[in-house]
Amino acid sequence: MDNTQQVTPPQQTTQPQTPIQSGQTPTQAEPQKKKKGFPFWLLFIVLVLLFAAVAFGAMFFYVQSQQKISFAPPFSKTTEVASLFTFSIESPQDGTLLNDNVLTVRGKTFPNTLVMIYSETDQNSLEASTTGSFEGTVTLSPGINTITVTAFAENGEEKSKTLEIVYDDEA
Repeated sequence: MDNTQQVTPPQQTTQPQTPIQSGQTPTQAEPQKKKKGFPFWLLFIVLVLLFAAVAFGAMFFYVQSQQKISFAPPFSKTTEVASLFTFSIESPQDGTLLNDNVLTVRGKTFPNTLVMIYSETDQNSLEASTTGSFEGTVTLSPGINTITVTAFAENGEEKSKTLEIVYDDEA
């Protein structure tokens, strides 16, 4: 028998050979790096930032459009209406003596204006007619009664007049 053993040389792992440039020695040659493709993560970040900027701009525009800014001229219709607001009491006259405890107040103001009539013991609210006339009653107490009549315009302006009316049931 043949006692000879066959020896196989050990297998060496070989790495891909890097081409050697002219003038380089094999130890100077560096392995080639794999070329990377386009950085899609950078494109993703740019798109997210662009979307955020557009969303912020749209939100800013919406908020600005909701603010109501008035550029009314200095002499608007509201000013003209306020200057026309008048108020007068036709009856009774200040200092009137009555023998009835119900006082009827008549006057004129701007059309459809709210009018309040106050005494110490009563109050009455009414709306002036479309021509501006108003008429309302309040109850008087014996003696001197202070009657206040106030008209309230739609623009918030108000005008008041105060009368002293004497109620004497024996007069």
